[in-house]
Amino acid sequence: MLNFLRSAEAETFAKSLAGEIAKQLDLAAAQGSRKFEARAAKSLGQSERKIVEFKSRLSLNWFQRSRTANAFLWTLKETGCPDEYARQLTEWFVMQLGARARQ
Repeated sequence: MLNFLRSAEAETFAKSLAGEIAKQLDLAAAQGSRKFEARAAKSLGQSERKIVEFKSRLSLNWFQRSRTANAFLWTLKETGCPDEYARQLTEWFVMQLGARARQ
């Protein structure tokens, strides 16, 4: 039962990943430019590989996924990411966490 509530490792991963994305993209900078979009695509591609690796090591239940997404969102907000973009990135993150592995 207590394993159901344990989410520290997943939250640490989410915070680390959000921090890396924020650092790579300079989220406070102007979004919408082609240069920003290219950096975003590259950064999210790298992040997607990290998420796949993470999911292969640890299976998350709904409670842990929720806590992980919340940690990801708040880390983005703390780095100065605009609210709307933080929500979009968090939605992307949640979709990646729930996606099945490609074959």
